[in-house]
Amino acid sequence: MLSPLLIEYRREVWRTPCGRRITAALPEHVKGSHFGPELRCLVVSLIYQGQSTVALIVDLLNDWDVTISKRNVMRMLNDGMKTLVDEAQQVLAAGIAGAKWLHVDDTGARHLHRNCYCSVIGNDQFTYFATRDRKSRLNFLQVLSGENPQYLINSAAIDYMRKRILPKTTIKLLQNHPTRRFDCEQSLHSALDESGILQHKVNPLPLPIITEGALWGALLEDGKFTETVILSDDAKQIRLGCHALCWVHAERHLKKLPNPGDNNR
Repeated sequence: MLSPLLIEYRREVWRTPCGRRITAALPEHVKGSHFGPELRCLVVSLIYQGQSTVALIVDLLNDWDVTISKRNVMRMLNDGMKTLVDEAQQVLAAGIAGAKWLHVDDTGARHLHRNCYCSVIGNDQFTYFATRDRKSRLNFLQVLSGENPQYLINSAAIDYMRKRILPKTTIKLLQNHPTRRFDCEQSLHSALDESGILQHKVNPLPLPIITEGALWGALLEDGKFTETVILSDDAKQIRLGCHALCWVHAERHLKKLPNPGDNNR
C-alpha cells in the first residue's frame, strides 16, 4: 500500500559553552528524502529484480499518484548504492556461514560497455551475484571471501599449493616466512617480492598459486567450506574442497557408462 504519511521528528538541540550547536540525528532509515523506506525498497526491487527502466518506474509511480521525477529515482539508486553493496556482502557472508551446499556458476555479461563475467553463488536460502573482469580460480576465491578478503599461509594453503604442483623449494620459503597473515593482496605480493620468491624461474608461476592458496587457507581458517559441498558444472576454476556436479551435468557422465545389456547381445 502506498499512502502519504506525515511524520514530525522532535530532535533534541544542544548548545555547547563555545557556542557550537548540536542537533540529534534522524533515524537511520531517514535519508533526507521525503520518500519513505518502503517506496525506496520498491524502486530498488523494480530495477534489479523487475529489470525495469527508470522511465517506466516514474510512469508507474505517477499513475499511482506518487509525485516523483526521474532525478528523484536516480538519487534513490545512487545515494543508496553503498547500502545495497553492504547488504549484499552481509547476505553472502550469512549465506555461506550456514550453507551445507552451494550452487555456483558464471557466465559472460556486459558491464560498463565491456565484456565481463557474472558469478552466481547461492542455494535455497539466498542468491548472490558478482560481476568481474575475468573468470578464473582467483576471481572465484575473491568473490567467496567477500568485501575484505584475508590471505593466510597455513596448512590448508600449503596443501592447496602442493596439489597445484608448486615446487618444494618455494613452499619451504613460504613456511619459513615470518609473516603468515596478510590483510590485502598488495601486502602479500610485496612480502613475496621482498623474500625473493617471485624471482624463482619455476613452472607453474608461483604468484597465482600462492595467492589462491592464501585465500583458500583463510576461508578454511574461518570455518568455512570444511563440510560445505560446492555444486557446479565441473568448471576447473570452481572445483574446490568438497565438490560435486549438479544433476544436469552429472547425468552427462552417466550416459557414457556402458550398458550391461549390450554384453548379452
